[in-house]
Amino acid sequence: MEESYQISLLINGKLHHVQADSFNTTLVQYLRDQGLTGTKISCGEGNCGSCTVLVTRRRGLEFERYTVNSCTSLIWDLHGTEVTTVEGLGSTKTGLHPIQERLSSCHGSQCGFCSPGMVMSMAGVLCANPTPDIEDVVTGLQGNLCRCTGYRPILEAFSTFCSSSMAKDCQTVQQNKNEIPSYDVAGLSNLKFEDTLISPDTKCRLSCIQQISKLKFVEEDITWFEPSTVEEAINLFINNPGSVHRQGGTGWYKKFKRDCKPQSIISLKSISKLKEISGSTEYIHVGAGVTYSNLIISLKQMNPRKNSSLSVLCNVSENIGSTQLRNVATVVGGVLWRHPAADILPLLAAIDAHLIAEGPEGYRKISIDPLAGTLLRPGELVTELFIPNSKEGDTAVFRKQARRKHLDLAMINMALFKNKDSSQCRVFVGGMDLAVKECFQQHQIRARNIEKCVLTNSSLSAVTPELKAAIEEDFDSSLDEHKKALLAEMIAKMFDERHEDSFKVKAHQLYENDFESLSPQDTISRPIAHLSSAEQCTGEAIYVSDIPRTEGELVLVPVHSDYAHANILNVHEVDALAVPGVVAWIAAADVQGCNLWGIGGVVDEEVFPSKEVVYAGQIIGVIAAKTLKIGKQAANMIKVIYDCLPAITSLKKAIEDQSSFTTIDHKVLNDLKLRQATEHSIEGRVTLGGQEHVYLETHAALAIPEKEKDEIIVYCPSQAPSVLQQTIANVVNVPQHRITVNTKRIGGAFGGKERMLVALIASVAAIKLHQPCRIVLDRKSDIATTGHKHEVSAAYSMDFKNNGLITNAKFSADINAGCSTDISLIWTEYFLQRLDGGYTLRNVDMKAELRRTNLVSSTSFRGFGVQESAVIIEDCIERIALVASLDPAEVRRNNLSRKGDLLHHGEQPLTDDNLVRCWDECIEQSQYHSKKQEVDKFNAEAQHQDVRRGISIVPVKFPPFMSKKFLNQGSAFVRIFVDGTVLLSHGGVEMGQGLHTKMIQVASRVLQVPLDKIHIRETSTDTIPNASPTVSSSGTELNGQAVIIACQKLVDRLAPVREKNPSLGWEEVIKIAYSERIQLAEYGHYNRSQVDYDMKTNKGTTFNYMTNGAACTIVEVNCATGNHRVLRTDIVMDVGRSLNPAIDIGQIEGAFIQGYGYVTMEEMLHRTDGHILTNNFSTYKIPTLQDIPEIFNVTLLRNSRGATESVFSAKGIGEPGIVLATSVLTALRNAVASCRVSNGLDPWFEMKVPFTAERIFKSCRGLSDEDDATKPWLHI
Repeated sequence: MEESYQISLLINGKLHHVQADSFNTTLVQYLRDQGLTGTKISCGEGNCGSCTVLVTRRRGLEFERYTVNSCTSLIWDLHGTEVTTVEGLGSTKTGLHPIQERLSSCHGSQCGFCSPGMVMSMAGVLCANPTPDIEDVVTGLQGNLCRCTGYRPILEAFSTFCSSSMAKDCQTVQQNKNEIPSYDVAGLSNLKFEDTLISPDTKCRLSCIQQISKLKFVEEDITWFEPSTVEEAINLFINNPGSVHRQGGTGWYKKFKRDCKPQSIISLKSISKLKEISGSTEYIHVGAGVTYSNLIISLKQMNPRKNSSLSVLCNVSENIGSTQLRNVATVVGGVLWRHPAADILPLLAAIDAHLIAEGPEGYRKISIDPLAGTLLRPGELVTELFIPNSKEGDTAVFRKQARRKHLDLAMINMALFKNKDSSQCRVFVGGMDLAVKECFQQHQIRARNIEKCVLTNSSLSAVTPELKAAIEEDFDSSLDEHKKALLAEMIAKMFDERHEDSFKVKAHQLYENDFESLSPQDTISRPIAHLSSAEQCTGEAIYVSDIPRTEGELVLVPVHSDYAHANILNVHEVDALAVPGVVAWIAAADVQGCNLWGIGGVVDEEVFPSKEVVYAGQIIGVIAAKTLKIGKQAANMIKVIYDCLPAITSLKKAIEDQSSFTTIDHKVLNDLKLRQATEHSIEGRVTLGGQEHVYLETHAALAIPEKEKDEIIVYCPSQAPSVLQQTIANVVNVPQHRITVNTKRIGGAFGGKERMLVALIASVAAIKLHQPCRIVLDRKSDIATTGHKHEVSAAYSMDFKNNGLITNAKFSADINAGCSTDISLIWTEYFLQRLDGGYTLRNVDMKAELRRTNLVSSTSFRGFGVQESAVIIEDCIERIALVASLDPAEVRRNNLSRKGDLLHHGEQPLTDDNLVRCWDECIEQSQYHSKKQEVDKFNAEAQHQDVRRGISIVPVKFPPFMSKKFLNQGSAFVRIFVDGTVLLSHGGVEMGQGLHTKMIQVASRVLQVPLDKIHIRETSTDTIPNASPTVSSSGTELNGQAVIIACQKLVDRLAPVREKNPSLGWEEVIKIAYSERIQLAEYGHYNRSQVDYDMKTNKGTTFNYMTNGAACTIVEVNCATGNHRVLRTDIVMDVGRSLNPAIDIGQIEGAFIQGYGYVTMEEMLHRTDGHILTNNFSTYKIPTLQDIPEIFNVTLLRNSRGATESVFSAKGIGEPGIVLATSVLTALRNAVASCRVSNGLDPWFEMKVPFTAERIFKSCRGLSDEDDATKPWLHI
């Protein structure tokens, strides 16, 4: 067998010969090394879709094209294929592909990090079907996650390729208020049918690439075999007993043994026999190399409706993983994977499918069970899967419970087969605890006692004694009470018909149309697309990890602490430093200045631990190496000797040990007479978990030292470049004027990129080594070290009148700050200020205890305490309504903040009644009262006993300001060049919220020049010094005012020239001004904001205006599983006069969906030793496209003009929308309460967030929701 030392493939039409250097080189690594950085790395495990590419492959005489996750695809699997990346579709220079154009034009790209993957997934949809329906689009995007947009504009953009497009829906939410299109569908370029086909040239070129049978990795002494027949593969197995066998490559490589080094690899993908599917009257024969996607196509052609087994198999296969995974993962691989939560295994076992193994001794049939893979003999290869055809009257059933509708492993699943005459029954149960690898796992179990129960009982319910006894006998202690109850429901309702409606979204965006009053050139209040969206959709937009490598650049690889609290006795780095290509070990001793940093005014966190680690995962030091591969190898060789210390790894433990940083109290008595009018009192408690930011771009930094005067340039996706500059100066002992921090854009932040550890590490290494140093955290390292939303346990007591009006409120909260104060002191103050939600609390007594734990420091998160406080106050409202027997909406309206109200923080009364206007309009648009009657009627009907609905409407008032006076300032620098173009700089950071776009719109209006004349390069400390952080929805307010000031100065200076030459255009005016030596650059500084507040004295003001809103949500809960659907959400938001309605609506929707994830599914878990378990997308679940409301309407309040100074009457909007997701939580509470009443339980129950499917299920039945001491995890 002739050896080869390279493979050949086409990438975007160009032939590449790839030398066999490292056997575990992924496709995404190779692409990015070639400069194709449009393909992103976010999760590294194939669960987010950011790395999606198209692969074209020859299959026999035919060719196929499909999407794959390039982060889990080895480059060596792709010999003889063509890979198409986002750069291969189109660019801003050669012209955008229709997919790119539509995503960009239809406002589907915000931070842009997920956009290339979205584009490529849609390309896969169109290649499979050039005229897709909306279900095809949804299926094609199943594996793509977005944290910014809320998905609606993405789906709407791609629906323009469908016959029934969301974008062309001209219905209106209200009569006489027509929806205004935010883009012109007719102006978009059409897809050419030939562009979806594989070209003859590509087919010819791929056919000319010769197949290889043996690939040799010389450096690693590993051989990659590529047999073309089963016989050849068997011989290779026999001769290479230590080999690893690959088919789809999604199991061994992706999940479990990524760091192992096999002796040889035998790839089975070229064996055509394994790709065959055939059928007979008795069996379906599925080759061992058949992917789920190909199986689905074949099953649908066989008309599986008449065959119960095949029908269920087709449905289950369609819901396994994502499209990208199904395109490469094989059905047999799913069996041999032996994962305890695999869906395919219990189903195949139940329908009595068999594997056919072929080896030296011939053929052998192997029954499918969890241990099937271990039954293979040396030299045996599974070649086929035999699936029996069920007979008429036979029944096959599959049920699954997971934390999310799609793209999630089962917590528990069950497959059942029963023949027509009830003489046979097979039941298999599988699943695992929360689908977390480190948690308790169990193999699929054949439930023989349940089988007997099913055969001997014609009807069953979840409470049938025989069924409960059978479950106990089969599982005993291997299932907790929750799963036993779930299993009982699955069995009892196994024959219920399930008709799930296809997923469709109806959405409307309504906003004020006053375009006719504006000049055509004036873009203010127009729905302009994000001005970088085209580059983001083509992959041309540059993020820190995309910056080309510089000469001598080193890669930094972190080494993390194994313990939550321990003294470091010794670090053995000698072996690591001996690895060729390793340059240095950087740790605490190498810090040139102060080894402490912080972002909230208190400097109490070490850059590197000097003696003591204070949380599991803390970065002890970094390896500086020439390549990432070398760095990882060396990092694994660092040996750290610890002396373990007692660790506090939960908020509960911190409370017990009285471990605290500080206590903050706040008392206000504004209306003694009201307090004395109290008629009722209630008490309650709310527990709030943490939330991970899940920005798609992880933390990264590139530090480049200059050759003289200790100058250094740092590229970092930071929300606070000036604060970072100041902190770097302190850490490396270099003055600020020699440090430049540049931030071009951020791939999502949500408050999480105020933390700056990686930039400090890169700076320390670069100064020490005098070489450029780059660090890009992988997802697990990012989650381990960068912090998350605060965990809160809050108790409340409320006094109120008969009409629900709150007369006095008392709150006591314990807050998990983590190992350092970080931003927690300021956060706690804001949290207390915002505990009034959308209401006025005239008399309050608040106390917050900031608890110290040995967990990563909690940090800033979008909303900065406002969603946490909203959940608490809305829980109070719900309790008041229950006790007072009132509609919660009535209680809410009675307590709404109104014009003239003095809040419990500061001396500034409210200046308008826009919150009440939002409330009333939301009541009207959502048809709240009639919908509530419908919900009540639905819940009262007997046929809906397992399905309940809930409806709720909640308000928000949000002050988009920082309450410290020195932070309320903004700067801008405007330069006009001789050709009339304008370069604009300001202190804000673009992170997907459209800030740069809005600033260009503002400058365009003031200067009266077209948008394309104005450009923003980046945010840089050498252009705008001492800029305030881009936080608290204040970016537009502070920087927009500065832009206006700077531009107005230039307008005033140019006025004489314009007056003398009224007929001349802008360019001619600038040339004359230049010739007359008129200064064409101007600096603007805004410092007129009156916001300044002292919480200790309660003096000053916390706002200039409020951003207000209301949302009404209807949910449907399946009480038998705990699953729910959001049927409808109507939002009305007061954003003043929007600078850009499309961007503002996108911010509202994105914030809402992020908040929805927080209250329903984003569950953070850590081991009892402090290590975070939910550390990637496979274990931490954010909403997907199929989780958004089925009807999703957003309206911007009309005729809102604040008297207070703002940027052209616009209001800050980035954060308030997150609060409105609380309407989902309160609607769920109402639905569950209805179920509890039917079950004879008290309708009230203690709320714990996130209110997951498990918690909903337990609440419906009154089951305990305390952390199980027998399980190795705790909630954060």
